Order: sequence, then C-alpha cells, then structure tokens
Amino acid sequence: AAFIVDEIARLNAGDRLFICGDLTDRGPDNLKIIDALMAAQDKEIYCVRGNHEDLVLDVLNHRRACSSMMDAMGDELKQWEEIVNKSPYPLTQDSSRKLLDFVDARHANSKDFTPAEKRLQTKFWDSAALLLQNGGGWVFKLAPEECQRVHGYMSKLPYVIHVGGEFNIVHAAMPSYENLLAALEAGFEKKQ
Repeated sequence: AAFIVDEIARLNAGDRLFICGDLTDRGPDNLKIIDALMAAQDKEIYCVRGNHEDLVLDVLNHRRACSSMMDAMGDELKQWEEIVNKSPYPLTQDSSRKLLDFVDARHANSKDFTPAEKRLQTKFWDSAALLLQNGGGWVFKLAPEECQRVHGYMSKLPYVIHVGGEFNIVHAAMPSYENLLAALEAGFEKKQ
C-alpha cells in the first residue's frame, strides 16, 4: 500500500504509472491509496479495475440496495458493527471467523422479508463474506462519506486501458468474460 503512495509522490513530469487492479485489500492503508490517487489527478496515473475493486463495489452497492430494509435488519447490523469494531485490522483468523460465522447465521435467519428482499440480503452477506476472505475488512469500518468517496473513485475505473497498437492493460483476474465484453462495448479508456 505504501509502495503505491510512494510511487505517486516520485512521479516526474512525463512519467506514467499504470496500476493493474487490486488497489486495495493489501494492507492497512487502503483509504490512503484511494485518496492519493484522487489527489494526483494532474499526474499520468492509469488504473484498471480488478476483482478486488469489484468486490468492494459489490458490498457498497448491496449495502445501498439494502438501505430500505436497514430498519428491519437493525439488530443484525448492530451485531455486525460490534464484531467489526472489535476486530483488529488486518483481520486475525479468529476475528475473520467470527464475521464469517455471523454471515452464515444470516442465511439461516427466517425474518419476514419478501423474496426480493431476501435475495438482496443474501447478496449483501455473500459479498461481505467474500470481501472479508480477500482482505477487505477495512470497507466495513468506513464512514458513509468515505464509502461514497471509494465508490465514486472505483466505479469509474475501466476494465481495459488501450495504450497503443495491440497493447492493452487488464487486471490478471478479470471477473468474467461477460464483464470484459461489457467493458469493451461500453468503450474503454484510450491512452496515447
């Protein structure tokens, strides 16, 4: 994490930095990386979206989609927040296990929600578990305005950057072939 922030600071006029995804979930300074990249808009820094960015966005999007049910989910969310707030970051194996056990218990929960609401909740808890397993515990400690900042930055990252000729930059672990096609159809960022 500190490596990226240091590289950004060392960039000289004419230098270009290409980052091939996985901006976060690699240590304790995740928000610092996002802020450094946002502050360096005057420099030639190009980032592509990878699987970790997609995981973060999934959780943030599902959290938003579930917002209409938050009152009904209140006790569960309070329990979740207590576990998260008591957990160190990076997560230890024990604290990670507690959070994953909590997610498993949510699947067994039979509250009176509509089928659509249950699907939304399931997606949220599944995304939360996957993000936790991949180093994304930091996302659950973000304040609402930080969530918006991270979402705003990551949601604009392209899956593909065309640098020139036959040279393209993509993340090593593309989420799916369908997402790559969708990114290409929507247009990709072209850098000369």
